[in-house]
Amino acid sequence: MAKQSRIDSLLSEIEDALDLDSFISYQQSWDYVRNLQNVKEKIDSLVRSGAAKQCVPLYEMFLSSCYEKADEIDDSGGNLGMFFEELFCSWVKARQKAGCATEETVHQILKWMDNDEYGFCHDIEKNLIETLNREGLSFFETRIQSRFNEAFSTAESKNIKRIYDYPYAVRQNADILKVIYTAKGDTESYLSLCEKIGITPKDCENIAKIFKENRQFRNALIWIDKGLELEKNHPLEAAKIQLHR
Repeated sequence: MAKQSRIDSLLSEIEDALDLDSFISYQQSWDYVRNLQNVKEKIDSLVRSGAAKQCVPLYEMFLSSCYEKADEIDDSGGNLGMFFEELFCSWVKARQKAGCATEETVHQILKWMDNDEYGFCHDIEKNLIETLNREGLSFFETRIQSRFNEAFSTAESKNIKRIYDYPYAVRQNADILKVIYTAKGDTESYLSLCEKIGITPKDCENIAKIFKENRQFRNALIWIDKGLELEKNHPLEAAKIQLHR
């Protein structure tokens, strides 16, 4: 009963902190988001005390309400967007701790990413891959790979000269896969992807980083040199490039 009472109280605190239907100026936004963070920390604490399942709906209400607030705040500093990302990751952690089905969690994550009108989920995969457990990350990668394959199979690659000539769905899912491969240190998958859509100087930097972290310094230097050469001669090229591994 005590936990349920605390949850009911937090519902009111979320509503009060969000202050819907009132505009928040740039000068007010810092304190406003700080108040949101204080409420979030209380929910996080409740999750740690063993009430993860009960807190999942709280996070979901909080996330949805942030979208409602997006048109009522001058978020030039990006504070609400950064807060949304933190809140989103806490929601994923709560779902995992509550034992929610992994497939459903990933489905909900992708739904949020697909319907992101305000850019709150832009680059969120960078924190997501550190938040998802092993099973969740594996399923997330599988779904993104499937999306990439579907988008790539319909792309007219023969006339593509630049990486940005690919359809958005190809580029978006490829970028997410690259983040996953970099985090996993999976050079083989990264290079295989580049052989399909081309390679950029940033890709060379990422591949060099993986080799460096694996203490393969010779390979790291090779890829740094490749990146510098590509940046000088073909900075935006996406045509098929023969990669000598």
